[in-house]
Amino acid sequence: MSKTMNRWNRMLRSPVLDTAVVLIAVLHVVWIAQMLPTRIFAYDFNHYYISSRMIREGRNPYRTPLAEESDKYGFEHSKQTPIAHNPPLLLWLFAPLTILPPRPAFWIWVTVESGSLVVILWLTKRLLKGQLTQRGWLFLSAAVLSSAPVFWHFAFAHVEMTLAALLLAAYAWHKNGKHVLACATVMLVGMIKIYPLVLLPWFVWRSGSSVRKRSLCGAALLGGIGATVLVTGPAMWGDFFARAMPSISRWTVGHTFNFTLPSFVSNVGQALQSGSASSEPSRLWWTAGFSVGLAAILASYAFCAVGEKDQDAQFSVLCAAMLAGGLTAWGYYFVMLVFPIGVATARLVESPSRRRALVFLALLIAMNSQGPWDKFFFERSPIGRILLNYVPLYGLCGLCLLLMKYSTTDDGGPAHDHHQVEQADENDQRADAGDKRQ
Repeated sequence: MSKTMNRWNRMLRSPVLDTAVVLIAVLHVVWIAQMLPTRIFAYDFNHYYISSRMIREGRNPYRTPLAEESDKYGFEHSKQTPIAHNPPLLLWLFAPLTILPPRPAFWIWVTVESGSLVVILWLTKRLLKGQLTQRGWLFLSAAVLSSAPVFWHFAFAHVEMTLAALLLAAYAWHKNGKHVLACATVMLVGMIKIYPLVLLPWFVWRSGSSVRKRSLCGAALLGGIGATVLVTGPAMWGDFFARAMPSISRWTVGHTFNFTLPSFVSNVGQALQSGSASSEPSRLWWTAGFSVGLAAILASYAFCAVGEKDQDAQFSVLCAAMLAGGLTAWGYYFVMLVFPIGVATARLVESPSRRRALVFLALLIAMNSQGPWDKFFFERSPIGRILLNYVPLYGLCGLCLLLMKYSTTDDGGPAHDHHQVEQADENDQRADAGDKRQ
């Protein structure tokens, strides 16, 4: 048994493994680069570009069909999204790119996405300094670059990568005591895409020790939200909530790429009710799904209220619950989980075991299994197709529970420092030397 373990240890510490991991990541990046030219006129860049161009030209994208303008520029368009479905602030921020033709605007946007990914990985390394070795961060970065969420994010040219970078920057500012800047950043991100507002109460709550300070911070943020609405157009926001938001609730059913608890409950309910998933959820099942998602978010806040000190775990759990409990979390939304996965990795390294490693690996594989695989199995079983399609959701919920279980009690992270991590590296090197002598 000990010889087998020694072989496994030697393999895991081998430079060959490092080279293989880096090579896989490089090949995946090349694959993404080859795919990008085919996505210039596809989703979701087309929605950003056409909707933002309309709003820059003084037209209301929530009342004007996108099809004619999409045809004019050669973009794809869908009957499922006949009008703009993103908040006004996002469209205004994207509007400067519409001064350019679609092709150069697309490549500038890809540059923004790539820069955001670099920021996420850099901030993760900085925030987990003393908790992950250099080699551990290398493996984490390679896994991120090779992941399905990153591939799909570049394929759909979405905004989540930039939002994740901003949220992680806000968390870094929060840990450095810049609470006002952190809260303002989260508020801004929430106005860009709505669902990140789930995180704002936690940032306000952790912004100070006194009720008065928290209240002043909350009041200032409400004022900031009001000012944002006034600047970007109250009428636009009214049309967004009246015309665009209903379509978002309809996307909870009949879409295999939406990995949320409300979507899961609604789809299962519809399949049980009618024998097949229909395009319109019944009011009962939609309400049940929404309630389950809200309960998951409230449960994450209850965890934060009980565990007062471990900020890394709290922020990570809330990020996972934000995705699982929301109405929509397409596969590429999982780029929000880079830091939470880094935290879970650090907790595993702090107290390693074979069982924990296997569980964590299974969760990573599940979150990365963004098929859809239902076309290969359960051809005659609607329930079977639905259950198989939500494997990434199971991994997401499992990650949330894992972070809760393995959270520590020291403020800001585990009770070990950078010197202890360096000592772990030295121990590995000594073990390597011992294996070679044997």
